[in-house]
Amino acid sequence: MIRNDLLHAFDGEGLRTSEILLFETQEADKLTVLVIYLRTVGEMMFARLSCALITGFCLASALQAMARNIETATVVFETGAWRAWPVIYQLSVNNVTIGFVNDALSSADAVPPTNGASYSAVVPRLQVPRNDILEVTVNWTELSTGRHYTVDFEVDESAYSWFGDEGVPLYVTFGQHGAYAVRTLSKTRVTEPIERAIELDDMVIVSKGCALRTATTAWSEAKLKTQLQQVFGHNAAFVEKYQNDPLPEPRCSNPGR
Repeated sequence: MIRNDLLHAFDGEGLRTSEILLFETQEADKLTVLVIYLRTVGEMMFARLSCALITGFCLASALQAMARNIETATVVFETGAWRAWPVIYQLSVNNVTIGFVNDALSSADAVPPTNGASYSAVVPRLQVPRNDILEVTVNWTELSTGRHYTVDFEVDESAYSWFGDEGVPLYVTFGQHGAYAVRTLSKTRVTEPIERAIELDDMVIVSKGCALRTATTAWSEAKLKTQLQQVFGHNAAFVEKYQNDPLPEPRCSNPGR
């Protein structure tokens, strides 16, 4: 009887909590506390759920609006390095990291240079008037020396309009002592009938030079071996096998240890 009266009184309109607490039995007191607690929690849960639903709806609407307004660009990368001078590297475009840290172990002398690692990604464009510009950052570590390098360069897509919306393919070659070259296919190679394999003359330079060595201390031989084993699953012998392979004349000066 007390339980029914309490529930009935609790559901009544205009009923104050003090009126419920007039019941003096222990059972009523326990039940009163329980009902008030459940009601309080229920109201809080309902309020929080409503807030969450409204917030979620507003956020989804905002994201959809942003998605409709944000323009994107397609970026394509392939990389190569000399077998006697391999690197591990990380790429980012318009402040978006592309893929994971990867290694370039060979194929610097191939045309186009690629050791099988190819990236294709979509990134947000910069704001007008720089919406045709791709801001590229490349960070890498030479496995032969443990030195770290970084370079920033820009790609003006309007200068390579023959690729259309497919994105400008960038072929990155890593050399000795921070040397790098970034190439892409020429207009002639892309727009005219293909009659032969790609040659170096079919490619144009996007960026080339000697990268800035970072202040980070060069990795020791032990650190390099650990990175190779733990990150890439390579035994150090995999790299050491080719360390005496021929190399071209260095374009950049040796910065020392």
